[in-house]
Amino acid sequence: MMEGALAGLNAAAGLGYTSESLEADRQYVLSQLEGLRSGPVGEKIRKGLAQAIL
Repeated sequence: MMEGALAGLNAAAGLGYTSESLEADRQYVLSQLEGLRSGPVGEKIRKGLAQAIL
């Protein structure tokens, strides 16, 4: 869900829809993703992302 929220924020910004809180919202979502991926369950996700990012 958090990845979708981040994608939505970035898509809106790319289309020119901005708000005063856009960057704060983006940072909040990124911190939530980091928290979700930091545990032992997120290890598999982190490994997959490391392989996918060129």
